[in-house]
Amino acid sequence: MPRSHGDQFVHTYELLPSPTQARELDICLRLARDIYNGCLREGQRRLGHVRRDPAWLLAKLLPPGKARREAFQAVQAHAAQTQALLELVRRLRP
Repeated sequence: MPRSHGDQFVHTYELLPSPTQARELDICLRLARDIYNGCLREGQRRLGHVRRDPAWLLAKLLPPGKARREAFQAVQAHAAQTQALLELVRRLRP
């Protein structure tokens, strides 16, 4: 659905939680931040491994074209696995 570029109205409401609710919200937000940072750290670690991979370095030297694209895809196929990052999220949950 295309976005409307007409007038928009946004109203914000101040959240007034009780002390118990504020504590629970703080715990949830900290947990979400920790999971996000853990996934980001793991993704950056994996990217570093890929960039140090000799196959990646050789692929960078190839001229642009089909052979280079296939070489990069071969390296990425075994390095970047979405399922592995989802497993990391499950491990990070308390």
